[in-house]
Amino acid sequence: MNLEKLKKKHGEVIDLIESFEFYTRYEAGIPIYTACLLFGENGTVLSRGISVCSLLEEFSSKEGKNRALGRAIKAVANTGSSEPINAIVRPITNCLYGLQKENFYDEERILGEEKFNSFIPIIIASSKFTHKSEYAPMLNSDEMLLLNIEE
Repeated sequence: MNLEKLKKKHGEVIDLIESFEFYTRYEAGIPIYTACLLFGENGTVLSRGISVCSLLEEFSSKEGKNRALGRAIKAVANTGSSEPINAIVRPITNCLYGLQKENFYDEERILGEEKFNSFIPIIIASSKFTHKSEYAPMLNSDEMLLLNIEE
């Protein structure tokens, strides 16, 4: 992914962007979320986009980066945040592998020797971020460490 390709697709919004950075957060070797930070002049953080991983789907780094980048660009284009992260877990009915599952929030997926609640990624993401598409975000401690910024 480079800025020239993005400029063709998103036009003037990309003129504000000097660079971008992706990172993926893992817990116990499991991908939790992929984030994209967009930077403007003098390293100013313009926006952040988040793609929360699903334990019920195959992890795709490319898909996560595309979603996170799209959400970060959306925040710059709209000069505002959107898509609040809602970690309130409600009983839902979901059809998985052709089987009807009631109260899906209790579903646990066995990964190796560990059981992992399928809502862990959204719960962790909500502890770090308020929106999936965030304009002028405050960097969290993980991002400050990644970017070598002292608190």
